[in-house]
Amino acid sequence: MKLKSIAIVFALTIFSTAFAEQGNEIALSPNHPDQYIVKKGDTLWDIAETFLRDPWRWKDIWEGNSQIENPDLIYPGDVIYLSEKDGHPVLSMRNPGENGTSLSGSGEDGSLVKITPSIRQGDLSSPIPTIPISVIRPFLSKPSVVTNDTLDSAPYIVSFQDGHLLGGSDSIVYVRNLDDVTADFDIVRKGNPYRHHQTGKILGYEALYVGKAQFLRDGDPATFKLVTSERDARIGDRLIHSGMEKGLFEIQPHVPESDIHGTIIRVVDGVSQIGQHAVVVIDMGSKEGVESGHVLSIFQSSDTVRDRVINDAGEWVKLPQEEAGLLMIFRSFDHVSFGLVMDATRALHLSDTVRTPPLY
Repeated sequence: MKLKSIAIVFALTIFSTAFAEQGNEIALSPNHPDQYIVKKGDTLWDIAETFLRDPWRWKDIWEGNSQIENPDLIYPGDVIYLSEKDGHPVLSMRNPGENGTSLSGSGEDGSLVKITPSIRQGDLSSPIPTIPISVIRPFLSKPSVVTNDTLDSAPYIVSFQDGHLLGGSDSIVYVRNLDDVTADFDIVRKGNPYRHHQTGKILGYEALYVGKAQFLRDGDPATFKLVTSERDARIGDRLIHSGMEKGLFEIQPHVPESDIHGTIIRVVDGVSQIGQHAVVVIDMGSKEGVESGHVLSIFQSSDTVRDRVINDAGEWVKLPQEEAGLLMIFRSFDHVSFGLVMDATRALHLSDTVRTPPLY
């Protein structure tokens, strides 16, 4: 596989071409550069905000790198160029100057910017993630939502070695209802229900992560060893196949094609007030068309006030909802989804509304 990148010495310049910023046209950030060198620690969202007023429009403007197997992966050291195609802005790793189109600008001293190709340096196995992976990693590799059907059919702990009532790391546990011998399982416990905000219907249950169990011997009961534990294992805890971390490096932010309208029903750390990089749960999932990478606007719950101007008795008036932030979905289940708050311009709370971003 032929991997290339650009080694570059440059000063950021501003496009002289003005792109339309109304309706469905791509609106660029007011201080966008012509080009940007990707740094370690960057996220795709950071880069999208550098170029775009609405970072969720990244998918509409990005042309992948055809020189690598996965053209949408971006690595530290890559250079991203902003150019124009058919009157619309385009972001790519292709230098527009190499195609005979001159860049609108020069270095800080007025000299021409010299750009030369070279082989990409650094760790090729570490592309930049879409959003801060350290914040959401636990939710990618561990079970987060379970249903009664899933739990009822899952293997369960029936006893511990030597008659212990609880188990921790290195404990030997005995498991029944095992029908698929797999090396590793996650141990979970049924937590609080996730409920639809309006109907109260149970959408699933929080999966309380207990630890990881390693298969030792088959039988009824089968024998497992607890290799890690975050809380004491109990008789009745269930075993679920270990999850695979989702491909966060391949997620691109984009808006839903349909009109999504849901509610924040849970904040993962248990607080009621929500800020940037908080992980929240909404009452919409894959069955309702929600998928990883979806960007949703957050609207504050509106107040109701009494209009005493209209008459002495007054009239109750519900104020309009105000846009207060942005949320990106990173994991979706049947009827609930987990999202990361990317931006919060006002205080956010439980029961705030999330929906497809409006086009300005």
